[in-house]
Amino acid sequence: MASEITRKYPRCIATISAGFEKGDFLVREEKGQRVYFDFFEEAFNYIAAKGYSRMPKGEEGEWMELMHSN
Repeated sequence: MASEITRKYPRCIATISAGFEKGDFLVREEKGQRVYFDFFEEAFNYIAAKGYSRMPKGEEGEWMELMHSN
């Protein structure tokens, strides 16, 4: 049932990127919001507290292919 729900409705995605001058880790959320952190754990805890979770491996691969195709 959970997979049916996620297929019907768009998913909000947040990403964590590394290597920025303002902070070592950047969280990008929907609508272009950017939040910088000094430690990965802080960035991870931030998105976890907002309700984000890791994508299943199959969907993660599809997302990565999409990002690399542009």
